[in-house]
Amino acid sequence: IPHNWETVLSEKGNTKEAWEELIESNDIGYMAMLRNLRNILKVQPKNIDKVFDKIADPNEVHKSRQLPFRFYSAYKNVLNYPDTNEAVYALEKAILSSCDNIEKIKGRTLIAIDCSGSMGWALTNHSDVKCYEIASIIGSIASKVCEKYEVVTFDTNLHHPRINKMDGIISNANRMAFHGGGTDITLPFEYITTNKKQFDRVILLSDNEIN
Repeated sequence: IPHNWETVLSEKGNTKEAWEELIESNDIGYMAMLRNLRNILKVQPKNIDKVFDKIADPNEVHKSRQLPFRFYSAYKNVLNYPDTNEAVYALEKAILSSCDNIEKIKGRTLIAIDCSGSMGWALTNHSDVKCYEIASIIGSIASKVCEKYEVVTFDTNLHHPRINKMDGIISNANRMAFHGGGTDITLPFEYITTNKKQFDRVILLSDNEIN
C-alpha cells in the first residue's frame, strides 16, 4: 500500500496528529493541500504555518499549474474557520502569483461583467462556484494586468463596483455583487457612447443569455 496523504487519513482519520505528520513529511501535494485546507484549519495542526507558506510560495504555485478559480474555491471553503485571515492572505498571494505570466495590456480597457440571474448557476453539478464568481475573478485579474481600466457590471441595470488596484484579486472580485435580473448586454456600450468614453478595447464576461 503506498504511503500518501490518502492512506494516512484513511488509517488515522482527519485528526490533528495525522495532518501534523503529513505536513512535516511533505507528503501532500499542492492541489491536495488546497482541497483539504478547510479540514486542516478545522483540526489546527501545530505546524499549520508551513501550509500557509507552501500555498503562498510562488515556486509552488507555478509548479502546481492551478487555474485561478481553484484558489477562489479554496477561499470559499475556509470562511469562518480558525486562522481564516492567514489562509485568505496566503490564497491572495497564490492567485496573484498564478497570474505572473499574463501579458500586460496597454491602453484603456473597459471590463464589463454580467451579473444577471443566469450567471447565478453553478459551474457544474459538483461545484458550488457560480458563473458570476468566475467572471468576477477573471475581471479582477484583468484589472491587475490592464494599464488603465474601468470596471462595470450589468444585468437589467449598469453598476459601478469600487475596485482598488492595490487590493487583492479575491477581495476585488467580492466587490462585484451579484444582482440578478435580466441581461441587457447593450448597457456597457451605451455607457461608452453616452458618456463619450475613449477605450482601446472592451473585455466582456458573460454567458450570452441575452434579453
